[in-house]
Amino acid sequence: MVRPQKEDDGSEYRCVAWNRAMDINDKKEANVALTVNYAPRVRVSPSPLNVERGGSVQIQCQVDAKPAVYSVRWTRSGRFIATSFNHTLRSVSLDDDGLYVCSADNGLGQVGEAELQLDVLHPPVVTIGEARKEVDIGASVVVPCNVSAKPAPTSVEWIKEGDAQFRSNGPVLRLNRVSANDNGRYLCRATNTIASTERSGNATFQLLVKHEPGTARISPEEPIAVDEASITLTCVADPPGWPVPQYRWWKAGAEGTILGTSSELTIHVARQNSEGTYYCQPNNDLGTGGSSYVNLRVFQPPRFIGQLPPVLQKKAQDADFNMTCSAQGKPKPSITWLKDGVEILPGSSSGAYELVTDESEGRNAIFTVRSTLRFHGSERPALSQLTADDRGVYTCAFENQIRRIESTLTLKIEHAPILLDHRPKVASNVGSSSVQLLCQVQAYPRPNFEWSLRDVPIIGGGGGGGATASDSKYEMNVTSITNAANGHDIYQGMLRINDVKESDYGDYTCKMWNAEGENAAAVRLQATSAPEKPTNLRVVQSGYDSLTLEWDEAFNGGFENTIYTVLYRAVSSSSAASVGGGEAGQQQEDDCQYANPCVIRGLEQLQSYTFQVRAENTKGKSPVSSALTASTVVDLSRIPEPKQVAYEPKTKTISFNVDSQLPLMAMVESRVDGDWALSQKISVRSPVSREVVDLVKDDVDDIRIKLCLEMNTTLCSEAVVAVTGDLVQEPTKALTELPAKYMVAIIVACVVGSLVFVLFAIFYCYRRRRAQKLKKLLEMEKAHSARPTIGQQQQQQQQQQQQQQPPPPYYAGLENKGRDQSLMNTSHGSMLDDAASKNALYATQNGYGYAVASAQNNGHANGGGDWVNMAYTEHSYSNSNNGGSVNSQDSLWQLKLASQNGGVGGVNGGGGGDHQLGNGTLPDRSYHYDPMTHGGYGGFEDYSHYPPSNGDDYMQRNNYGVVTANGDPYAAVHKNGKRMEHLESTYHNVSGLPDPYMEAEPEEMKQHQQQQQQQQQQQMAPPQHHLSFDESLESGYSTPNSRNRRVIREIIV
Repeated sequence: MVRPQKEDDGSEYRCVAWNRAMDINDKKEANVALTVNYAPRVRVSPSPLNVERGGSVQIQCQVDAKPAVYSVRWTRSGRFIATSFNHTLRSVSLDDDGLYVCSADNGLGQVGEAELQLDVLHPPVVTIGEARKEVDIGASVVVPCNVSAKPAPTSVEWIKEGDAQFRSNGPVLRLNRVSANDNGRYLCRATNTIASTERSGNATFQLLVKHEPGTARISPEEPIAVDEASITLTCVADPPGWPVPQYRWWKAGAEGTILGTSSELTIHVARQNSEGTYYCQPNNDLGTGGSSYVNLRVFQPPRFIGQLPPVLQKKAQDADFNMTCSAQGKPKPSITWLKDGVEILPGSSSGAYELVTDESEGRNAIFTVRSTLRFHGSERPALSQLTADDRGVYTCAFENQIRRIESTLTLKIEHAPILLDHRPKVASNVGSSSVQLLCQVQAYPRPNFEWSLRDVPIIGGGGGGGATASDSKYEMNVTSITNAANGHDIYQGMLRINDVKESDYGDYTCKMWNAEGENAAAVRLQATSAPEKPTNLRVVQSGYDSLTLEWDEAFNGGFENTIYTVLYRAVSSSSAASVGGGEAGQQQEDDCQYANPCVIRGLEQLQSYTFQVRAENTKGKSPVSSALTASTVVDLSRIPEPKQVAYEPKTKTISFNVDSQLPLMAMVESRVDGDWALSQKISVRSPVSREVVDLVKDDVDDIRIKLCLEMNTTLCSEAVVAVTGDLVQEPTKALTELPAKYMVAIIVACVVGSLVFVLFAIFYCYRRRRAQKLKKLLEMEKAHSARPTIGQQQQQQQQQQQQQQPPPPYYAGLENKGRDQSLMNTSHGSMLDDAASKNALYATQNGYGYAVASAQNNGHANGGGDWVNMAYTEHSYSNSNNGGSVNSQDSLWQLKLASQNGGVGGVNGGGGGDHQLGNGTLPDRSYHYDPMTHGGYGGFEDYSHYPPSNGDDYMQRNNYGVVTANGDPYAAVHKNGKRMEHLESTYHNVSGLPDPYMEAEPEEMKQHQQQQQQQQQQQMAPPQHHLSFDESLESGYSTPNSRNRRVIREIIV
């Protein structure tokens, strides 16, 4: 029996049947699928679900059932809401807060349900049971504050409006024995936190304590009314009183007349008779408060009595012209005259104008002001005549505390044309499309224009009236413009020249005229050029380290972007030297680019400089302008204090140091009985000063010094009190405090010297370490190849010769010492024949204990020869002096000694030579040093261990080609012609030089290796060994069949 679960839905069960009557592999089976129906299982959104008031939220219902549900319902408090799985609530309110149920049914008789708690978050909602409460003085008050908030409030407190000191925590306000001061509005405020944001809510409560009003207070305290305007006065009591008091208003002198009973008194139309003292007094059912008063003044804004006419026209040279305007006002108005917006100050323009003002006071302190502007002064022709410069806009302005009024007059002066902004030169290149010539004038009435070239009029019809003339060459017109600097009545005539040619260059004349006169201006048209030099160089502003220069720009040569450069040098003087400006007489340049004015910075204070300016464009540079001498001012903060101030009472000597190049004066002051008095003035001429002070009294308490400017002793530094005591001898300059610039130079020099020393030390250490490494290598080489020094007799020498066979010669490239030994054994007779030829070749190294003897006395000891232990021969290619080093052939040579003495291929087996041995021992190789052979140094490729030959074997031409089987393989091999040339070389006897033939080309190296392999194969073939000259010792030449060479370099220390 199966108890199905939800998880069993869809499971398959198999039934298998079998008995003994059936074959063992024959079974009966049946399968059945299980279907499980189950009631709805409901899940909802996470509960509780939070949402802020006013937001939107979706509640979700998830159902698992079989068969599927046929209905889903959302309910809240038993009320049906929706039949969908997901339900959205929009603009959530507090009413939406609560428990929501999702139910589902699939007809199995059991309904699935799930609950969801929806919490609507909101700021605190504060309510107070009663908004106001009226109590008597001395009563107690308890006011609860109800707060609704989700989440719960973090704080609830009471505060009082108008009283920052009052604060009560908690939802309940408790006031015991209230007084009039407790009267007012109280605020209950609650705070909570939603989504990390603090939210708050509040409610107000008004406490009304019954009491009589206090003293009245009127605002504004100094009321001012404007004539024919309204004004309001406000009266309050402190304390205010409850019930609400009434207010009684009256005016001094009319106490019986009540002007008002409310807290405000309004005068709708103020007149001069409205001025006076106004009183206010509060009262209620419980009593009357104190009265208060204010003084009301009624002002009158300025009013014109006489104004200026809007336009007035005069002729130049008219005399005795005046302008007059008058006004009334309270308080008294002030008068201001302006021309084109610029005030005409009384006294500042006395040379052109005179101001005359009359004032009078009328009833109620109303003033009448009359002002006249007279065109009279010493700067005018005949003291009172008008000029063209008098044209413009004149303004008469009256102003008092109420407002400002103005009257304006436009004065036009009839006069002949006057040139403005005239440019006498214009530049343009041949081929330019066009060029304009301008002629700007100021005139009234409007002028006429005419252009001419070389006194020949240009006909265009544009001379008057502004008509435009146009033909293939010239265009002319006249334009009326307004110039802010020069005002109105400005006209500009223009001549445009098209397709500029060289014939167009020349002097043009612009002629203009009107009814009052005429004028003319010359304009030169020329090719572009370098600019002309600037003029009128001047100082605009002076600083302690900078000067601002300005100049008049000259003709720019036809280029607008003209660059200006200021050249300056410091002016040397006995009292000051240039620091910021460089040495005296050294010229410096400041690139101002297009700036005019230009600021020159980096100057020294209180220093004089000469300045010149130069213009530059793409065509070249202009000459420099006239020189200007200017000085910087002093920076009071940079006046230094004296340093190392010391005073010696015995000699009355004071010393001090000064770190400045300013012309300074040292003020020496002494203190006697607590008062400081000036004792002496010392002119500072050097960094170190030492002066004898002339004191009024000998018993001074203290001495102090302050430094002042020599030209203005009121500008001084702070005073420094001297150290009293015995002075050391006058310090040298090296011990005194140096100026800052010298200190910088010393520091820089020290830094540079330190760097040089460090670099030298590094280089020295590097060379020393390298020398130590080389020395160590040499010592290791000597220790590895050195032979013990013996000083023994001839018998010991012969025994050592029998015990040790000298090594074979070194062949360049790969060598086989066994092969070399066999060659020596098979050709021992020839070797003995050639032994004498090795006299000088191997006598240079007596390191194997061989007794050196002559060729004629072979076998006898060299009585005068000493045993020599040499590390290696200069020209030996073995890195050992038979000492058994890794590069030595000695060890292999020792292995072959037995075969030489044994008879098979040994010495006794050889014959045919001139010198043969009668036994199996080696011949007596008593070597000697022959300084005539090879210069005493031996051959380049030869060992010096072998016997010398009686003759120069290399000179025998019949032995050049081949060495026979019984020949000596160690004999000096002749190389056809090359050996002689090589011996004639100036470098054959120089030790330590690298072999120049070792650096073979790669192709040659390949050929060497191939030849070497061939030679090895030939050497392995018996019985005869043919050794050519190139296959043996080094020839000094790079040949195709030469073997690779091993370079052994000597380092001699």
